[in-house]
Amino acid sequence: MSTETLFFKDKIIRGKDVEIIFHREDVWIYNEALFPIVSFMLTGCQDLPLVNFDGIDEYNDGVTIDIRQEGNLSVFETTDMGGLRSKSFVRR
Repeated sequence: MSTETLFFKDKIIRGKDVEIIFHREDVWIYNEALFPIVSFMLTGCQDLPLVNFDGIDEYNDGVTIDIRQEGNLSVFETTDMGGLRSKSFVRR
């Protein structure tokens, strides 16, 4: 996966599944253009109620995404431009 910078937009939680939505461009108040959207659907997440979604891109400076295998689990992790990592989202 490339190291593209994305900007957190929203999340949609359905039971143990979550769709995480990002913009590919920073959102400015006076820019009325439509923004390209990237979304990730994570299914069967563990500890989903403990995830701090507000901390994903707290400073709205963009994040990079890392998806990796750890044993039989997949880990979805965001890192902001200051190097702060979000709590990992884990799915089976």
